[in-house]
Amino acid sequence: MQPLVSIVIPAYNAERTVAEAIKSAIGQTWPRKEIIVVDDGSTDRTAEIVARFAPAVRLVSSGNLGLSARRR
Repeated sequence: MQPLVSIVIPAYNAERTVAEAIKSAIGQTWPRKEIIVVDDGSTDRTAEIVARFAPAVRLVSSGNLGLSARRR
């Protein structure tokens, strides 16, 4: 069995670009993958756009902590 690959997309007020990033991740040919969008407290429609891709994409949301905090 192929190992699972995790594709993590960090996002902050990314409503203009997040759908394209998700579509690119979905289009990857690796057979076993999970796609996770980490929303760092966006105030735009980022979460709403990501929700359209459920259940293929998981959204993790938090308050605005900055990129370095999201990498942990």
